[in-house]
Amino acid sequence: MRVLLCILSLFVFNSIANAEKYPLDNVPREFEPNTKLPCAKDLVKHKSPTIKYSSTMSVSPHFSKKLLELEKIAMRVGVEVFGRAPIKIKHYGGYKCRRIRRFPTYISEHALGNAIDLVSFRFPRATKKSKLKRKLSNPFTVSVKKHWTVKNNKSVFLRRFVEEIIKEKLFRTMLGPAYPGHDDHFHFDMSPYEVISI
Repeated sequence: MRVLLCILSLFVFNSIANAEKYPLDNVPREFEPNTKLPCAKDLVKHKSPTIKYSSTMSVSPHFSKKLLELEKIAMRVGVEVFGRAPIKIKHYGGYKCRRIRRFPTYISEHALGNAIDLVSFRFPRATKKSKLKRKLSNPFTVSVKKHWTVKNNKSVFLRRFVEEIIKEKLFRTMLGPAYPGHDDHFHFDMSPYEVISI
C-alpha cells in the first residue's frame, strides 16, 4: 500500500496521442473567455442496473458506458473488502455547462457530459455473518472526504477502488484529495489528455 500512496500523490500530465481513440477526442476544448460554450446536447440519463445514484445524472452516451465499468469495479472491490457491494453512489454531478475553474479558456469535461464527481458509496447491512467489526456489518457510508486519509477498511476500499481504475485505464483524468479543490470527491473524465493527481 505504501507504494500505491507514492504513485497516487504524483501529478502526471501526458498527451494521449498513442492511446485508444474515444468518440469525444476531436471535440474542441479551448475557447476565448467571453465566447458562448458549445455544451453537449446529445446526453442520456445514466441508469445503472446494479447501483443507485444519489440523483439523476445526465452524461454523454459514451461516458455512460464508462460509468457501467466503474460500477463493476466498485462492486468487485466492495465484495473483496466488505463482503458485499455498495448499493448507492453519491455524486456532485455529471453534465454541467461550464469552463474549467482554474483554466478559464478551456471547457470543462462536465460541459460535454464526459465526467463525474464521485463523493461517497453507501453499503447495505451485511446479510451473512461477517468477520468484520460489528459496525461494518450494519449499513455505512464510505466517503472520500472522511476516509481517504485514515487507516481502516473504508480507506482500503477507496484505495483499492482507485488502484483498479488506474490498472484498467478506465479514465484518462483522475483527480482526488491531492489536487486543489478536490478534498471531498474524485473527479473522473475522458479528456484527450491524461492527468492523475489522487
